[in-house]
Amino acid sequence: MIRCVGVMSLALLYLTACTGDFLPVNQSTGCRTPGWSRTVDGLPSPAYPARGQTGEEFVLLGVIRDAVTCEPIPDATVMFDMTNAAGEYDGTQRGTIQTSPLGLFVIQSNRPGAYGGGVPHIHLFIDAPTYTPITAAYDFDDRDASIDWMVIGLSVE
Repeated sequence: MIRCVGVMSLALLYLTACTGDFLPVNQSTGCRTPGWSRTVDGLPSPAYPARGQTGEEFVLLGVIRDAVTCEPIPDATVMFDMTNAAGEYDGTQRGTIQTSPLGLFVIQSNRPGAYGGGVPHIHLFIDAPTYTPITAAYDFDDRDASIDWMVIGLSVE
């Protein structure tokens, strides 16, 4: 098993084709999205700008895996959108990225504000060839963490 510490190590793994069993999977939920997800007809159109960084305050590391086999899905499309600090959707914190050969993605952003009294969150829209596209969300909580990660499972069409 490979263990990595720090953003630079994880970013390096994202950018390279390293192999190894280094991404933990929650055994109680398998490869399913923590929280909620639902299928969608497709990704938002037009596509969000091609970028993974919209700020400096927070890094979300994720892996897209097959929901049944837990194998990573390379070249999956991950679109993200969130509010600005004032809780307004103004398009400044949205982007589109592709997963690495290990199914990894990295989003660096400023923390979003609460929208309509809800919990601050990042909307994620995920798709890959032969898979059903989904939407999911990463919810911010009261922790002061600057780095977090999630596993998202996609099902075959």
